[in-house]
Amino acid sequence: MKNPRPTSAASSHAHVCVVLAAGDLLRLNHTRSPATVLCRRGTCWLTQEGDALDHLLSAGVGHRVQPRGLTLVQALSECVVELPIAALHRLRRAA
Repeated sequence: MKNPRPTSAASSHAHVCVVLAAGDLLRLNHTRSPATVLCRRGTCWLTQEGDALDHLLSAGVGHRVQPRGLTLVQALSECVVELPIAALHRLRRAA
């Protein structure tokens, strides 16, 4: 994860942009309410427990995740994703 940058001053609604290298895997925390993950640059894959569909996000495309189960975002190419700080959990670098 390269220098997460907050994009809002209000801590309860603050967002962060995370730069992911191709293959990096981001695990999201459960949130109390739905949260939007927005791909700002590149391409990533998003999957969420309880959602029968996987989602391919490209630049400018977002997906609203529900407050349930595990959510994973994997970079298919170098990408930048924006998400609520509260949802940021763990990044695993590609080998």
